[in-house]
Parts: sequence; C-alpha cells; structure tokens
Amino acid sequence: MPELDSVERDIIMVADYFVPAPDHDSASLRLVHLMTHLAKRAHVVFMPALDAPATPEAVRRLHDVGIPVLGGHEGQVRFLVDHGHRVRLAFLSRPHSVTRFLGPIREHAPQAVVAYDTVDLHHRRLHREADLADSIGRVDRFQLRADAVSMRALEEYLVHVCDLTIAVSEDDADGLREIAPGTDVRVISNVHPASPRTSQPGSERISFIGYYPHRPNADAALWFADAVMPRVLDRVPHAVVELIGADPPPELRARESSSVRVLGWVDDLDRALAQTAVGVAPLRFGAGVKGKVGEMARRGIPVVSTSVGVEGMGLHHGSEVLVADDAEGLAAHIVELLTDAERARQIGRAGCERIEALFGVEQAASELDRLLDTEVGARPCGDATSSGLRST
Repeated sequence: MPELDSVERDIIMVADYFVPAPDHDSASLRLVHLMTHLAKRAHVVFMPALDAPATPEAVRRLHDVGIPVLGGHEGQVRFLVDHGHRVRLAFLSRPHSVTRFLGPIREHAPQAVVAYDTVDLHHRRLHREADLADSIGRVDRFQLRADAVSMRALEEYLVHVCDLTIAVSEDDADGLREIAPGTDVRVISNVHPASPRTSQPGSERISFIGYYPHRPNADAALWFADAVMPRVLDRVPHAVVELIGADPPPELRARESSSVRVLGWVDDLDRALAQTAVGVAPLRFGAGVKGKVGEMARRGIPVVSTSVGVEGMGLHHGSEVLVADDAEGLAAHIVELLTDAERARQIGRAGCERIEALFGVEQAASELDRLLDTEVGARPCGDATSSGLRST
C-alpha cells in the first residue's frame, strides 16, 4: 500500500463484515459518515472481515474520500506486520470483525486502542425473534433461542477483551453494561442529517425501507402486508404501500398487488420517497437504532412504528412519531395520518427536528473527537512520547 509509505501519518484501522454500501443499509451509512470524519484526523484503512466480493461502487466511494480498502486475510495481516506500529485505533464493527482481527492487532499493534462497535445487540435481537417464534409456534424457535444464548456469551466476552465498546443508543449501552459490568461503553449513534422535503397533501402512499436479508425487515414487511395493510384498506381503499430495499424474498414478491408494491433496491431514495405520505417501521423484533426511521423522519415524513422500531431513538409518541405494537393500532395511526394532513405535517416536522437534534453529523463527530482525544491521544504510538494523532 504505497500511499501509506509516503507520509508518516498515524493510522486508524476500520473493519466491518463487508465494504459498506450506504445505499443498501443504515449501518453502512453510519460507518461511512464515521470513517469520513476519522479520515480528517489520521489515515484510515478499511478491512472487510468476510472474504466476499465488494461492489466497485462501494470501493470507489471510500477511495474517493481517501480511504483504501484492503481485502484478503493474508494481505490484512501483512499490513499489520508492516504498519502496525502506526495504528492508533482499531474500530471493529460487529462480532466477527473482532474475532478475526483482535489477535493480529494485539500482536502487531499492541499500542492500538481496540474499539468494539456493536452496531446492535445481536443477542437481544435473537432473543426477541425467539420470543416471536415461540408465540407463533415456529419450528426454528429452539435453534433461535440457542443462537441467542451463544451470542450473548460471545458479546459479553468481546466487551471484556476490547479496550472499549461502542453502542448506538443508551438502551443498547445499558444492555451491555448489564452483561459486562464495569466495562467502558460509549454511545455513537446513527447519522441522519435533516433534509425536510415538501409535504404531500392528498397522497395515500405508505413506504417501508429495509434490507431484506436482515430477518427483522423481511418479517416486518410480510406482517405489514398480511395483517396491517388490509386494515388500512378497509378505511382508505386506495392506499398503497411501497416496500423499498435490496433483495426482497420470493414470499414478499408473491404478495405484490395493486395495493402492495415491492420496489426492491432503488438508486435514488429521495425520488422513491418523494410522494410518501406515511413511513412505517412495523418491526416485531430487532435491536439497535433503526435507520429506516431516521431516514424517513429526517425528510419530514411522519412515521408510524412499533416500539421496537423506535427503540433508543428518543422520539416521543404522539408528537414526533406514532407508536403501536398490534396490527389494529398501527393501521389506526396510519389512517389518521392519511386522512388528516395537518396532523401529518405536525408529526413530520417535529420528527425531523428531533432527528436533527439527536442524529446530526455534528453529534457523531463530537463523540468521535472525544474518543480520539481522551482515549487514543492518551496512548503513545509505538515508542513515541507525544500524545494526539499525527495527522500530517
């Protein structure tokens, strides 16, 4: 990697399962925002933890902001052998990134601060899915419960062996402190800069956004189509829901009709949401902060959600979002917003303002700077005695 040899800059290593694709999922959107800010302080190198091909667009997006992508385990370890003495921070997103890279980092970059970025609490999401599976008698309920128990043990272990842990909400942080008391847990949440659009009076379009290989999203879309949408149509016969996002499963495609449109991945989310009257997040299980809510609310779209969908976001039911956990309640809130334009405008405006206050770019940048200045800057790099990142 010759670009690293030309200037003796400190290095921040970032890893996630795949090269982030912010047009596919909110975790990628968050990570790209975070890396872009980190690149102002040091040389950032991204390493995918899974050996899967990345799209040229995803790699180019990082290269355009000066972040090289280094794939392949052998090359990644070689990089740490050659440049590990300059790595000040290893920012490792999700469990497998830690299990893949922690050993080589401790061996070749022992001075580096290792931050485990949870993205969400995986064991909490699995336990909630197991609860749902129990309630409806799914045959995989025992496997889900076993997976949840195993994941809880893994996450507890990772919190202990890393120098600090990053959660995306105070709710998640509290959950981590509960399973790993006395550990250093910080919060750096999603990034959703406000960009309110013109309201759409008279529209009867409902939108859901989700990356469908993520099981909470597929379940939410199917449940909405089967249980919620028929109740909406009883009162608003011409309403339409558009299901947006990559890789919708065949069973979701099978539900397409005049009132249920499966759009799949779209290359312009602003355009896809331009006529949306109500955004929905009918998640029955999950964890972490839901990017779908932030992405709709930041545009001024009023959102109807389950409590899981707005967990950890600080949005207030009745003023900034409407919340219900059953099909009838969700349908009633959607109908209210479809038939009361002023109420919809109020919820959309208040939700947008709240998202900007809590999830603007400045909030995440401030938390990152605090981490770099108080933790990373306090450790010498190799045998250096000066503190602070050497950015030039």
